[in-house]
Amino acid sequence: MTANTSFLPHYRRLLRRETHAARTGWATVAAVLVGVTALVAFVVSIWVLLEPGLDRRLAAAVGSWVGGDATPRVALAAGAGVALVALVFVVLACVPGRRPRQRRVAPRTAILIDDQVLANATADAVARDSGVPRDRITVDAQRGRVRVRVTPTSGVPLAETTVREAAAAVWEAAGIPASVRVTIAARGVVA
Repeated sequence: MTANTSFLPHYRRLLRRETHAARTGWATVAAVLVGVTALVAFVVSIWVLLEPGLDRRLAAAVGSWVGGDATPRVALAAGAGVALVALVFVVLACVPGRRPRQRRVAPRTAILIDDQVLANATADAVARDSGVPRDRITVDAQRGRVRVRVTPTSGVPLAETTVREAAAAVWEAAGIPASVRVTIAARGVVA
């Protein structure tokens, strides 16, 4: 639940910093790759200009290594591979990363709750309300999507609505909207 955070601009900055991961590592890798590629292209182009016939000797060497007719295809494939790797690094550097946290803002406070804490609380609530031991309940929580997997005791019926309501109640009490998906195993465990 995101409320108006205009009351204190540093809360907005703080919440953004704590819910989004820095991308400096990927940005550095992308910058180094672009720099090295540009430097290699520059050096090779100057080398080809200063030494006559070098381009034909390089083409002949590559042609003898991969077969005469395959040289343009190899160059095209190598260029496409390098471009694809560069694109991956640039996308990783530019797309914001997300940390597994939820935020809740009140008029005078801002609270961050880790998704794993909410998942554990959800599993505890489902175990308490359904009567299934805690070790047979698995909860995955990511960005307001909650998946609850329950393996019931064999021969004991378990209503999906009970599990769904218990899980939704935890997120509702935390003030964070969530969509809950429940999966009950078809085969139970012998107790």
